[in-house]
Amino acid sequence: MPKDAERSQIVLPPKAKGEPGQDPALHGPRPRRRRIGLFLSLALVALATLVVLTSLLIHFGSTRPLALGKQSTLPAGPLGSFIKPPYNASQVNALTHLGDRMTYKQLAILYVAHMSLDEKLGQLIMTESEQNAYSDDLDYMVTQLHVGGMIMYDSHLQTTSQARATTSQTQKRAKIPLLISVDEEGGAYVNRLEHIYGSRPGPWEISQSGNLNFDR
Repeated sequence: MPKDAERSQIVLPPKAKGEPGQDPALHGPRPRRRRIGLFLSLALVALATLVVLTSLLIHFGSTRPLALGKQSTLPAGPLGSFIKPPYNASQVNALTHLGDRMTYKQLAILYVAHMSLDEKLGQLIMTESEQNAYSDDLDYMVTQLHVGGMIMYDSHLQTTSQARATTSQTQKRAKIPLLISVDEEGGAYVNRLEHIYGSRPGPWEISQSGNLNFDR
């Protein structure tokens, strides 16, 4: 038998490639990477199948004819019924006049959503005019500056027909209906409605009378 020193110097010959029982990759456990890839592929196929089946159910469910003897009621919303063409005359009228079924708040939101910045700023302004009729200056303020209202003075209130004509033309030319006001206090100094309603007492006279029915 060789000694320990000689035994440590013995070199074993290299193993030949392809020799059976020598490659651990061929006879060892299968790598986990292949298993994970297989599971992912199966999951994707199952998901795609589920999506296709859901689409088919929705399609055939929406186009399935109604059973005989049953009636369908169309759901109604705040802006009218959900209807499909062809439209009849009443349906066309309902779709055209949506304002008939909208609240004032909904209409206000709809108006503001379609207003430009100039129109929004103009709605904050109350204008006045010194002419005794609808004039070019007043028309410019109404149509170009988009004012929100008008203050009327005695020059606009000489007669009832004059006041009616001025306010009617002003509202006709305005994109958004105007607020019409009168600079009226009553009494001897600020009585703009004197030519239409006659003299009226002012707040001081009413207060001094102590009578709630003084000016009624």
